[in-house]
Amino acid sequence: MEFEFLEVFLPSDLNDLRRVRHESLLTQMKFVYADIEKVESPEAIDYLDCSWKLREKAFPYSCTDEEGLILNYVIAANQLKSGFEISTAFGFSSMYIGLGLKQNDGQLVTMDCYVEEWKESFLYNPEEMESSVECSRMNALENILPTGLRFAKESAKKLGLSDVIRFEIGISPKDVPTIVGDRKLDFVFIDGGHFAEQPLLDFLAVYPYLSEKCAVFFHDNHFGTTVARAVSEAESKLGASAQKLLTRWNLTLVSRGLNKLSLATLNYLLIRKHPSYLELSKTQLQHTQSELESYKTQLQYTQSELESYKTQLQYTQSELESYKTQLQYTQSELESYKTQLQYTQSELESYKTQLQHTQSELKSHKTQLQHTQSELEILRCKADQTEAIISAMQSSKFWKLRILWLKLKQNLGLVKEVQE
Repeated sequence: MEFEFLEVFLPSDLNDLRRVRHESLLTQMKFVYADIEKVESPEAIDYLDCSWKLREKAFPYSCTDEEGLILNYVIAANQLKSGFEISTAFGFSSMYIGLGLKQNDGQLVTMDCYVEEWKESFLYNPEEMESSVECSRMNALENILPTGLRFAKESAKKLGLSDVIRFEIGISPKDVPTIVGDRKLDFVFIDGGHFAEQPLLDFLAVYPYLSEKCAVFFHDNHFGTTVARAVSEAESKLGASAQKLLTRWNLTLVSRGLNKLSLATLNYLLIRKHPSYLELSKTQLQHTQSELESYKTQLQYTQSELESYKTQLQYTQSELESYKTQLQYTQSELESYKTQLQYTQSELESYKTQLQHTQSELKSHKTQLQHTQSELEILRCKADQTEAIISAMQSSKFWKLRILWLKLKQNLGLVKEVQE
């Protein structure tokens, strides 16, 4: 493979290319970093592997610094001069692209509809988009800019890119022909909406304006996504294979006529291809394998415990069935005892009734007994009185004469027996 001379400095050790390129841009990009904050999730591998966002906004996220370095490197290494970007967001990627084009005396046109400025969960209703864009354009005439656009313009001014970058408010693909005009494009970065056919429509909109020598970058090219379909179409149209770079957000390049050395050296800009990371990955792999073995041992022990628990479970289930049978028998006995209890309670109520009746009768008999005893006492008193009267009569003269008279009558045979 033959390589042409590159217009950028290559260190003797290509593994230093990433560091060298970043250091060359750091003094300029530091003005941008001061007013934005890192997106901490997912965790970055190193300081260039993180995205950024505006402090007052939850969304959108930018590309990573590593991806910005790649965009800048391809532009610088291939002397590209006419760039186009969909979409601007708050201009982070625009600054990396603009710095590359500036050293080639080139220009970048970047566009965005800025709908996400006011509706981060926007579902991209066409009528709503048109209305939002028209409103943003009218406000821009009064210098009332969307937050992202205002930040991007201020950043461009700080980096001396005001004459290099032209910011436009518009909708892709509808406004692309008007914004591009009669320009031919040798650099395109597509990072607009990732819904439905939008990435494909973005590419088809810029395709007629591509130069013979050109680089088309796609962001967020994940397997099976709408971006992947757009990449496939770009490969077909440009007659070239895509170069999917191992970055955080799967930055992908489809190019035509670029310097082969610039393409061959792209991997040296990637932390995931760097020897230090690979060595770290090996160490992590060994650690992971060691952990895996440990987990395997734990798994075997756990499986052994599981079998033991299964046996215990079966025994417990057997016991449970036995207890269920006992419970059913006990419940049956309980029902029997309940029936007996109800019968006994019924008998008890009957006996209570009889007892109450008997007690009532007893009380009546007691009353009668008391009455009889009272009458008996009266009769005793009367008998005593009668006996006293009789005793008195027997001791009287009259009674004695009566006895003598009766005895006389007995002697005469007039009475049989005389009672004294």
